[in-house]
Amino acid sequence: MPDWRSLEYLLNGTKRQKDAYYALNEIALMEKLKDYHPILVGTIPIDIDIPKSDLDIICQAHDYADFGKLVQFHFGNFDNFTTNQNENRFLANFKYGAFDIEIFATNQPTEAQPAYRHMLIEDRILQLLGNKFRSEIRNLKSKGLKTEPAFGALLEFGSNPYEVLLVYERWSPTELKEKLSSFITKYQS
Repeated sequence: MPDWRSLEYLLNGTKRQKDAYYALNEIALMEKLKDYHPILVGTIPIDIDIPKSDLDIICQAHDYADFGKLVQFHFGNFDNFTTNQNENRFLANFKYGAFDIEIFATNQPTEAQPAYRHMLIEDRILQLLGNKFRSEIRNLKSKGLKTEPAFGALLEFGSNPYEVLLVYERWSPTELKEKLSSFITKYQS
């Protein structure tokens, strides 16, 4: 499993992952936000992105006003820069090069945030089910489905995919493999 806190794993990935690594390093995004424990999450790290996928950075911030000032200072001059804040979270969006970038902050530790946890279990599932399944996820995403609902559709969750993925997260590798055995047969044949 990669060290998700470091972007180095992207250098061993696809062209898009390498491009993401260079883009984020060119603007020193992770360095500028280091006090807020940033992690790149979403589809690009686990190679299920589609052309319009953005770079999602999650952070932990307790004072959204201070965090917002820092984000504005470092990234406010980038194209399409916007922010949105309420009592539960801070969100900033902007464009840099070929990427739309989203910075999301809440007071939860980054490794406890649902976006990170979903990415981890999605990666585990992708490792088990392989490239055919990965292609099916991309196909559903290109038709407009969000990532978690795409997993839910293919794995026949039958209920809230965001919640079900967090149940899957609790399973050991052996339990996950057992629970997905029919899908392993389907996608590995």
